[in-house]
Amino acid sequence: MRMAASLRYWLFVQNVLGAGSVKLLPILERFGTARRFHDADIDDIVASRLLNKSELERFKHCTLDECDALIDYCIKHNYDI
Repeated sequence: MRMAASLRYWLFVQNVLGAGSVKLLPILERFGTARRFHDADIDDIVASRLLNKSELERFKHCTLDECDALIDYCIKHNYDI
């Protein structure tokens, strides 16, 4: 269960940034963990200037429920993530 708890935040980051983003390292340097990035106040995210407009919109609208649903789907269908 701990892996799923951590995984949901990594999926959140992936959903916000998109595949292959070069922004992962700067985000981790600024926020420390995927969970802290998720939990950050939107004003802190904007002030960091790390996200463009479309990424900011995804940050605002992506939910952990969506990430959990993806984890559940992958488990149900035996997909490794």
